[in-house]
Amino acid sequence: MSKQWMTAPLVALALACGTSGGRPPAPVQGEILVKLKAGYAAPTQAPVEAAGTAACSQVAVAEEGGPLLRWPLPEGASPEEVAARAALDPAVEYAEPIQRYQSARRPNDPRYREQWALQAISAEQAWDVTTGSRNTVVAVVDSGINLAHPDLRANLWRNPGEIGNNGVDDDGNGFVDDLYGWDFVDDTADPSPKGEDSPETWHGSHVAGTIGADGDNRKGITGVAWRVQLMAVRALGPGGGRADQIATAIDYAVQNGARVINASWGGASSETIKRAIARASRAGVLFVAAAGNDGASGAGFPASLKLPNVIAVGASGPDEALADFSNHGRGVHVAAPGVSILSTTATGRYETLDGTSMAAPHVSGLAALLLSAAPKLRVRELRDLIFKGCDQPDALSGVEYGRINAARSLALLTGNAPDAGGLVASKSTIVLRARPGHIGRASSVMLRAEGGATAHWTATIDQPWLSLSAPEGDTPSRVSLKADATALSAGSYSATLDVKSDAGELKLPVDVSVGSKAKLAIELRGGTCAMVDGLMQARAGAPCGLSATGFEEGERLRWDIDGQPATGESVVAAFALGERRVTVTTDTDVATLQVAAVR
Repeated sequence: MSKQWMTAPLVALALACGTSGGRPPAPVQGEILVKLKAGYAAPTQAPVEAAGTAACSQVAVAEEGGPLLRWPLPEGASPEEVAARAALDPAVEYAEPIQRYQSARRPNDPRYREQWALQAISAEQAWDVTTGSRNTVVAVVDSGINLAHPDLRANLWRNPGEIGNNGVDDDGNGFVDDLYGWDFVDDTADPSPKGEDSPETWHGSHVAGTIGADGDNRKGITGVAWRVQLMAVRALGPGGGRADQIATAIDYAVQNGARVINASWGGASSETIKRAIARASRAGVLFVAAAGNDGASGAGFPASLKLPNVIAVGASGPDEALADFSNHGRGVHVAAPGVSILSTTATGRYETLDGTSMAAPHVSGLAALLLSAAPKLRVRELRDLIFKGCDQPDALSGVEYGRINAARSLALLTGNAPDAGGLVASKSTIVLRARPGHIGRASSVMLRAEGGATAHWTATIDQPWLSLSAPEGDTPSRVSLKADATALSAGSYSATLDVKSDAGELKLPVDVSVGSKAKLAIELRGGTCAMVDGLMQARAGAPCGLSATGFEEGERLRWDIDGQPATGESVVAAFALGERRVTVTTDTDVATLQVAAVR
């Protein structure tokens, strides 16, 4: 048996399907992709002619459901705005601008394929924006950095005011010959690791490689930031680090131009260290700290400090879940990969290590990328970009914001990712109808946050005879209502749907008719069109959803959309410039809607 399709009429300015020469911006201008749901068909006739140009056609994709259409837009229309409004329509499965794609930037380092963590945080897409800058200084306060490693040498910080090896404090900072940093354990100008070959000895070098191993140099691995200055500040010896040495090391990093300090260490609380980190905060330096490896609830010190420059980092694995050893819970801000992390150690060597120590430098590297793209960022802005860019995989719990996503944080910085605006509903009033003693048909409303961002919402109703399809969700999503008239007599009733979210609050009136036949009417579905003083206003060429209400189940609906016929309860239409008319009829009733299509 053949399937009866519902017509989706199109009355629009027709545009040519060809593309201009050169490299056009993304997204493609002049058209969008609109995927209709099953039961909706492409137009049965071409759009209105426009200077003889050909209308764009249906896209031949091997996908079930309704057709995928290349929907033409009038000149100057925003593909993003039109697609966002079209997506709200119940007949539309999805709508999106037509994007152009290029291969994501990948380094040529031979062991990059072993660095699963960089794929997990979407580093390749971030590198399309920036791979870093040697104007950005990240201090590694740790066990020292191997100054001779071929994957680190090019990205080592070099003190611009120091000549080196001349026995003179050339820059007057109180440290003689501090060319690459300082060793606060042995009080020397050589911040290299000391001690026998062990994970502790090479801990700082491993951290440094994750932050900023030289990328695209055909050697070993790459860091999150291919280009950066790694300041070597040795504050941990074979037995660990003393509070006074660590505090002095933090001060040194701040005074010598570090914008980020990586602290992949922890222990008992210290007022001395706390005050040093607070001084760094006042100086505008981000402090990235490992949350701890005890599997405990809450971050360890110093990650637990509630200072405005601290980011506490837990460790996640390739399965997207938080590692068993990682501290978690309140105060652990973000997760980053910290299991089987390959990075630099002894000269020419690379080792795989686990720990929140390995997770924190991924965040420091991301901060370096953000600062490379926008050097004037303040600490508060840095933290917000990192937090707001986070993913929240289903498998991950135990951190406040989720796992870092470098691409999304960079997109937020460059304005290519939307922030949540106000909460918007696809209709201003919800109309329901039911027969006495029966449950009526559902009517739904689409909820979205302005700008297309995700906002979590909760919904309540003030009448017990109304039911909700879902009490909460994330935008964009749809909530449906039904009226239970099993205990209601014939008449008219009213209620309120209250929807609350971080993006705002909406109170939508609900009009319910029980028993009496409602008058046939045309209702807007979606956000493309709006009613103004009894006239429907639409943007020329933009898709708009329309539905009939007030008809009996089983009645045949016949549409006339400015001369084009259609059938079905809901249709999708677009209009050429000027005054238009839409009519829907049944055997016993008729409803008409006047439309003004504007640019």
